Parts: sequence; C-alpha cells; structure tokens
Amino acid sequence: IIPVMKCKIDVDYWKKSLIRGFPFFIPGFVYTISMKIGIILLSKESGDAAVGVFGAANSLVEKLTTIPDGVGTALYPTMAILFQQSYNDARKLIKRFNIYMFMIGLPLAIGTTILAKQIIIFIYGVSYQAATVVLQILIWWLFFQLFISIQGWSLFAAHQEKKTATI
Repeated sequence: IIPVMKCKIDVDYWKKSLIRGFPFFIPGFVYTISMKIGIILLSKESGDAAVGVFGAANSLVEKLTTIPDGVGTALYPTMAILFQQSYNDARKLIKRFNIYMFMIGLPLAIGTTILAKQIIIFIYGVSYQAATVVLQILIWWLFFQLFISIQGWSLFAAHQEKKTATI
C-alpha cells in the first residue's frame, strides 16, 4: 500500500505571514514604481532619446546597488541577534558599517564623477556622451543610498519595519 500524501494550505498562516511581511515589501515597491514613473514622465516630456541617455547612466548605477543590498542582507542576521542581546553593540556595528560604506562610497562617487565621460564612452560609445551628467548625479544618489540601506536594514533587524515602510 502506497501512502497518499495530502497537501493542505494553511490559509491563516499565509495571511498572517503576508500581513507581517508587507512592510518589508513597501520600500522596494515604492522605489521600483518611482523609477518607472520617472522614466514614463521623462519619455512624455523629453522623448525617447532622453530616456536612452538616462537609462544608460541609470543602468550602470543600478548594477552598483548590489553593494548596499548585499552588505545589508549579509549584516541583517547579526544585527537582529545584536539588537536582542545588546543595543549598544548593535549601534557600534551599525556605526562601523557606516564608516565602511563611507570608505567604499566616497572614492567610488568621486572617481565616477571625475571619470564619468570616459566610463560612458568606453561602455556605450560617443553617441551617449550626454549620459555623463546623469551618471555624475546618480552616482551621488548611490553614495547616499549606501547609508540609507544600512539604516533600513538596521530598522528591520530592530523589528521596526513599519517605520522603514513609512519613511
């Protein structure tokens, strides 16, 4: 006799989990929607050429967002434990990682600002030179995103995800 496995979905468990997890979803959703709306508005106001210029620079910076996301993701379990055990140790860890993000981000932002034209020409060619200024602006957005990301992950670890979603 072969035992028959029954699969049952616990609707209450999934409902509670989705409700508790919703604040984690909001920041990424808002970011994605705002970027898409920005591109649509840019297309309507300035045309497809402007979208191409913006998209070229934006795609380079977007690839670099893996830095703050990766650091935050890796740091999250340790921060969650530290917030339970010692608030002061958690604060020290966050402060240390803010210093690391500064050490990574400032040279990256300054270097990209200085070399933006050469980077754009090397990757996309001379016809995308207009993307230079966009890259110079967006790289500084990334610089600040390094710190914002650490703060967001810290709030998640401290069970303050609703504050992160609100902010």
